[in-house]
Amino acid sequence: GGGGGGGGGGGGGGQGEDEVDEVGRALWSSYRQLLHIFDGYSSFGDTDIFSISAQAFRQMCTDLELAEKKSKVCTLMHLDLLFVEMNAKEVMALESPQPQQRQRFGLLPPPERERLLRELHRGSGRNLKRPGARAARGSREEPRADETDRYNAQRGLNRYEFLQTLVHIAARKYVATGVEKDLSRAVATLTSGMGERTRAAMASLGLSHGDQLADVFRREHAYTAEVSDVLEEYDSTLQALVRCYMSDLTRVGRDVVGLSAEVLLSYDGYCRFMRDFRLIDATFSMRQATATFVVSRMRAIDELGQANRVKVLHLSRLDFYEALVRAAVNKSWPSEEEVRASGCDDAGDFVLASMEEGGAAHARFLSEHPAGYGKQLVPTHVCLQGLLSLLTRMIATGRGTSGRALTPASF
Repeated sequence: GGGGGGGGGGGGGGQGEDEVDEVGRALWSSYRQLLHIFDGYSSFGDTDIFSISAQAFRQMCTDLELAEKKSKVCTLMHLDLLFVEMNAKEVMALESPQPQQRQRFGLLPPPERERLLRELHRGSGRNLKRPGARAARGSREEPRADETDRYNAQRGLNRYEFLQTLVHIAARKYVATGVEKDLSRAVATLTSGMGERTRAAMASLGLSHGDQLADVFRREHAYTAEVSDVLEEYDSTLQALVRCYMSDLTRVGRDVVGLSAEVLLSYDGYCRFMRDFRLIDATFSMRQATATFVVSRMRAIDELGQANRVKVLHLSRLDFYEALVRAAVNKSWPSEEEVRASGCDDAGDFVLASMEEGGAAHARFLSEHPAGYGKQLVPTHVCLQGLLSLLTRMIATGRGTSGRALTPASF
């Protein structure tokens, strides 16, 4: 759902309703790919990773070749204005607060529209959606007064708005130019041409396309007997990490979400975990770590309701374990032969010694041991075993950590 709202401009008759349904089916046929795109570009931002920012939207339009340089309705500037319109379409308050003097963005004179666009890209100026509300930052979004849209970021496209924006772009690229007569066919044409460009776009973001294929990764790499055995082997380490970094949201879970006795990991807590254990390096960037957080969450159909919003903004315990598997695949690990030859106890001991040595030796280790989905030299469960043995050793000794002393006592 959520794709038909922007595409059914043709009245309330049966034909218009049929076209809305057809647009929805066209979106649904490429829905997984569209979710990959949304996840990739929402993780592009550094303030709100749950929606697509203006900068990320412009990058997406460039990467996926959505703009037409010589078009009268679909240049990059037109699409910038469309981004503002999709954010401002509900209520656009001008200088006077009287309702009769409020105008839709599309009716604003060009100078006013361009001024609002400049304010948007500066990240300052008045709210483009509702006067007086603050912009979202991280996982702490400022709720708005109305229940249906209270968690919708003021300067970003949420998943619903993203889909609606694609429908508008399809109309501009293909219907307005006469290439397609039906909006649904225009949407199908737009989405069908995104395959290879999506792969290249994910690479340009520092992400492999495979990292974004959430369900494929889960089926082939995360939910396997071998991975389960490793998680069970390091259960005490995992419990310590959960207690240290995951927030006790039992009351919220019971009263709002129905997740009784559940603990959840916020994005801030996740970033603190990554920094404390120095997991960000030349092979695993912060952007990749953010994408890992985004794709490891279970999706909620209704992202704007208060109940599901808790799930959208946090990782459950199971989500966190999946994020660890994804992170492990994106880190460099030695082979079993290298560990034995070095005299180290395990892969974690090997990597920790390399981290402490630092300099050219550690850089050489990273360069000689490819990381990433489909590129790692050892199986997924061996990658996970390496990561958990590294975390366990860092917890037990306090070696290699940053930010604070991570000792058995602190856990």
